[in-house]
Amino acid sequence: MKLHSIIQFQPNQRLNTNAKIKDFDAICLEPLEWYCQTIDVQITDTDIVEVVDCNNNVLEDVLFFTSGLFFEFTLLNEYYQQIRLKATTSNGVYYSNPFVCYDNDLTLRFDYKLNDFYQSIRVQGIATSIENESQVDTYVESRGIKLSGYSTLTTKQNYIFDYLDNFTVLAINEALAYPIVYVNCVRVTDKPLLKGSPIEGESNQLATESQGAVDLFDEYEPTLQIAPPLQLINATPQGIYTSASFENLFQAVFNHVVEINNNLPIKLFRNGLEIKELEIDLINNQQVNFRSFTYNFQNDIYQWIIPAGKFNSIFGSHLELIINFEIRNADYEDNDYDEDDYFTI
Repeated sequence: MKLHSIIQFQPNQRLNTNAKIKDFDAICLEPLEWYCQTIDVQITDTDIVEVVDCNNNVLEDVLFFTSGLFFEFTLLNEYYQQIRLKATTSNGVYYSNPFVCYDNDLTLRFDYKLNDFYQSIRVQGIATSIENESQVDTYVESRGIKLSGYSTLTTKQNYIFDYLDNFTVLAINEALAYPIVYVNCVRVTDKPLLKGSPIEGESNQLATESQGAVDLFDEYEPTLQIAPPLQLINATPQGIYTSASFENLFQAVFNHVVEINNNLPIKLFRNGLEIKELEIDLINNQQVNFRSFTYNFQNDIYQWIIPAGKFNSIFGSHLELIINFEIRNADYEDNDYDEDDYFTI
């Protein structure tokens, strides 16, 4: 098993530690946040992956997507006690190493690029002070005066980890060895390996720290890599209508179940001028129906605009959506007609 697989699957629930006091919260994920890991177990989209407790009780089904040995997943609920992922495949049953999952400000997210995917994980730790390191070329003149050139400043970030175990330290160090690494979405430009430290008492945990050079202007926004992002798949009205074929019915259909952000208005325009804000009547899973209204739609160009983030899902939110439609006369010349369309433009 490669150590860059910080979430590992094994065919049993064996705990790799001889400590008397066993804690397994070094890996601390957040609910509704997506993570991607490469694994040595072949899991397909038709297999079953569940969250189980230490007694193998099923707590929830895991929402996941796969591409080869890349495994992207998210959890819906918080778990303050240790949990595992249980994968039931055609080749057997496999369990991940234990971890916890809850909103915790004292964690660091690692995103490190392997092949075409960013691997991601979140562990207990904090980013503390930022320091500047100066590099200056100096020389001494023949008359004994020491001079220096322009100072090149390197920004360094300090990281402190209080609750890691040996496995997590080794896995993070291997992740940091990759060419492209982001910690809390900021690029780490050198290889700041975690320092060794003695185990605390009879536990399986240790405290360690690290310092890495960072580029504060190079930020990474975690995005879905395998799972399909939220998208509009159909909208009505859209396209070209005649006055007879047009129905005053507004509807939007997405590829995932959506929730609404009421603070963002959806506006209807006619020839560039706003004429109305559309009101939502009903959200039925993926389908959004808008409340009917009275308006004298005449021949003209229209568009309705759904602002970015108006609808959200566990798969993220959408960008601004501009849906155009037009009402025209049905009159046509012989050369405007073809066998597929009532009239052509």
